Amino acid sequence: MERRARRAAGVVLGAALLVFVAADSASAGEAVAEENTAPESVEKMETPLKQGFEGEKKKASLFPGLRQHLQQLPPFLRDTSLHLHLRSYAFNRLPTFGDRQAAFAGGGWLAYESGWWAERLSLGASLYTSQRFWGPSRFEGSQLLRPVQRSYSVLGKAFLKLRHQSHVLTVGRQDLNLPYVNRRDNRMTPQTFQGATLTRGEGRARYALGYLTDIKLRNSNDFISFSEAAGVGDRARRMFFGGLALVPSESFRIGAVDYFVRDTLNILYAELDWTRNLTDELGVRIGAQFTDQRSVGDDLLTGSSFDTRVFGARASASWRRAVLALSFSTTANEAGIRSPYGSYPGYLSRMQSDFNRAGEEAFGVDLSYHFHSIGLEALSAFGSYTRGWDARDADTGRSLPDRHEWNLTFDWRPKEGRIRGFWLRVRGALAEEDGAEHTGGEFRIILNYDIPVL
Repeated sequence: MERRARRAAGVVLGAALLVFVAADSASAGEAVAEENTAPESVEKMETPLKQGFEGEKKKASLFPGLRQHLQQLPPFLRDTSLHLHLRSYAFNRLPTFGDRQAAFAGGGWLAYESGWWAERLSLGASLYTSQRFWGPSRFEGSQLLRPVQRSYSVLGKAFLKLRHQSHVLTVGRQDLNLPYVNRRDNRMTPQTFQGATLTRGEGRARYALGYLTDIKLRNSNDFISFSEAAGVGDRARRMFFGGLALVPSESFRIGAVDYFVRDTLNILYAELDWTRNLTDELGVRIGAQFTDQRSVGDDLLTGSSFDTRVFGARASASWRRAVLALSFSTTANEAGIRSPYGSYPGYLSRMQSDFNRAGEEAFGVDLSYHFHSIGLEALSAFGSYTRGWDARDADTGRSLPDRHEWNLTFDWRPKEGRIRGFWLRVRGALAEEDGAEHTGGEFRIILNYDIPVL
């Protein structure tokens, strides 16, 4: 009864904060930055909840002549989608504490999806691979490859879809992009999931329901249970989830999603987002996010019960393709936030730290810009500074060192022409921790080339 009462109080408090505190879900940290370049305005910003409830949009073929040959065939064949996504990734990290992590790999995936048969049924599959180009065993830890620095290939997606109007049932191996349960596509291959989901990604009321049996982590060729992915290896536990997003207009949305893994973990995430254009060139965006996280059942994660919460707020403004955002978050003292099933959706999630340790307060500033005005339409950049303080060890109550992190990213991503699927990304990070022997650093070079054959 006491735990249920505390949970109810947390939900009510979170809802109240979402309604009454001005903030923003501008770029939502790494959960959004992993798969998106810098936004040109606050209107074009993504949020964890927004991109999770909207399906992936089909891309125009790079070979329109080939597509033209299919026009006389039935829709099941005519509307076939075939994508070859090539990727190479160089990763080098020197942590504030610990050993160097480094590797260089290449690969990507081949993704197929049929058109709709009788407007009701569709099939699809994706084959992923990561091949080692360079990676000494002493530099293990980059997560570009399997332990220890080994190549891998896996059938990450193999699904059947059934559709009725805007409601879609997907069964089999599939990807999701929800807060906490998502692709985590920041290495060579994304995470995928096995199970059944029912979604509606359009209209004023959008929802997602699911029963998931297994997860394939981003550097693995095996599907494992959700309890094992969380760190509990001797019990197999599955996930149930449900979420709802209300979108009365394109400028305002509010929603929440809850995940339940028996005897392991329950995560509730809520988000609010509001946008307003003051002039043709000046826009503002405010929003907030709240997470309630706790052990359930047999408390397999720690052997005893725990619960914690984090609240985040962000305010941002855009002017002439420049976007400035200010963010704040506060995490409860009881425990840090766990994110074993995907990228942490917090506004202050960065390349090296999520700034969500127990008791941690954090502040960050983000600035992004598109270089259209000087004729470089494919070039954009974004950077951030984040500071976290007052963190503590949840078990002993001992104070932990303050953290500082600087991130900088440059993207060159043409939107037109034969190389419109090409994307060069260069990322760097510096991280300091009070009392550390040296400043931690990280450098990444990622080449993507998405080729929509059909």
